[in-house]
Amino acid sequence: MERLKILIVASEVPPVVSGVARSVGEIANGLAQRGHQVSVWSSADSSGLRWDRLRVSTLGLTLRKRLFQNGPFDIVNIHGPAPTISDLALLTLALSRKHPPIVYTHHFAMHFGVPGIDQVGSLYDSALKFISTRSAVVVTTSQSYANAYSSAQKPAVVIPWGLSPADTIDSPKNDYDGRRPLRVLVVGQFRRYKGMAIAVRAVLDSPKLHLTLVGDGPTFESVKTIVPSNSENISLLGKVGDSALQTLYESSDVILLPSRTRMEAFGIVLLEGMRHGCVPVASDLPGVREVVGENGLLAKPGDSNDLREVLLRLADDPLLVNSLSEKSRVASQAFTWQRTVDEYESLFQRTTEDALRNAAD
Repeated sequence: MERLKILIVASEVPPVVSGVARSVGEIANGLAQRGHQVSVWSSADSSGLRWDRLRVSTLGLTLRKRLFQNGPFDIVNIHGPAPTISDLALLTLALSRKHPPIVYTHHFAMHFGVPGIDQVGSLYDSALKFISTRSAVVVTTSQSYANAYSSAQKPAVVIPWGLSPADTIDSPKNDYDGRRPLRVLVVGQFRRYKGMAIAVRAVLDSPKLHLTLVGDGPTFESVKTIVPSNSENISLLGKVGDSALQTLYESSDVILLPSRTRMEAFGIVLLEGMRHGCVPVASDLPGVREVVGENGLLAKPGDSNDLREVLLRLADDPLLVNSLSEKSRVASQAFTWQRTVDEYESLFQRTTEDALRNAAD
C-alpha cells in the first residue's frame, strides 16, 4: 500500500478534551503508525478567540502559505464545522488553481438552542454544505448526516467513531434486580448544549434513581446550584481519573447523554458505557439515535419530564435493563478506532488514486 503525505485540518486536537479532538487524534496517530506522513494543523497553531465550541482562528487565512511551505500533500482532510477554519480551508483549497484532493469530515450542526443564534447557525450550515461540494468526498459519522450531505452524484461516506482496545470488556453485567436505585451515569463537558441540568431535574427527589455526573466546564457551578445540598440521589463528582471512571462505568446501569441540541451528533461516551454493559439513554437527536439503536431508549431533547419517565421505565423493569445491557455490550464491539482508521486509510487511498486518474485523462 502506498504511503501518503496527509494533512489534517481541525479546530481542536489533543490535549484538548472533546469529541472532535479525540477523533482527530485517533485518526492521525493511527495513520502515522501505519507509515503515513501525517501533519495536523489546528486553531492552536494560529492566533484567535474561543467561545463555547466556536474557535475563531487565522488558520484558514494562512493555509495557502503553509501548504506552499510544507507541501505538497497527497490529500487534505478538513474537519468541521469550525467557522474561520473548516470553511476558509475548504474555500482556500477549492479556489486554488491546483490543490490536492480534499476529504471533508462533518461532525455536527451549528445548533446552540438559542433563538436568533440558531438562525445564523442554520445559514452557516447551509453555506458550509454548499462549500463542501467542492471537496472530493464528504464523511459523516452517521447515516442521518450522510443523507443531508449526499447528492445523486456524490454520496457521503459514513465512518463512525470507535473505542480503544483498553475499553473492551468481555464479561456480561446482569446485576440489576430493582431492589436498589437505578444507577445513572453522565460523563462529559459541562456546556449548555450537553444538558447536564436536564439530567439533574429528571432525577430530583426520585428514590428509584441515582445520578452521578462526571466532568467539568463552564456550566459546572450553575448545575451545582440546582443540586440540593442534602440530596441523596445525585452525586456531582467533577473530573475523575481514568481508573475511577472505569469503576463508575462498571458499577452503573445506564449511560446517559442528555444533550439539548444537534451540537451532539454521535456520543463516544455512549459507546464507552455500552462496552461496560450500561444501557444507553440519550436525547433523540440525529446521529445519536443511531448509536443507541435498539440497545437503549431515547428521550425528547431538553425535556426533563420525558427523560424522567424513560429512566423510571427502566428502574421498574429489571428484565429490560439486563436484556439491553447485554445487547449494548455486544453491539459496542463493532465500534473500534482500528476500524475507523482502516476506513479512513482506504478512503484516502481511493481518493488519491481517483485524482491521479482524473489528472491523467
